[in-house]
Amino acid sequence: MKVIDLTKSIHTKMQVYPGDPEVSVEVVHTYEENDWLLRKLTMGSHTGTHVDAFSHMDKEGETLDDIPLNRFCGKAQAVAIDFN
Repeated sequence: MKVIDLTKSIHTKMQVYPGDPEVSVEVVHTYEENDWLLRKLTMGSHTGTHVDAFSHMDKEGETLDDIPLNRFCGKAQAVAIDFN
């Protein structure tokens, strides 16, 4: 089986679903000033490539950590949607 990563990179001002929080990626610490790199991420949980666990819509539904990883493998297709 060939594994293909379908995830989209997260970046400031990336396109989000209308009404969802804007995305902001801010550098907080740098190698030059702090000897390490740290970023602050601000975004909604539906940003970019994500999975809605069953618990998203059902109080008794499985959370992501309850769902075996092999349930996320199989045939897939990437679809580009323009919300504008």
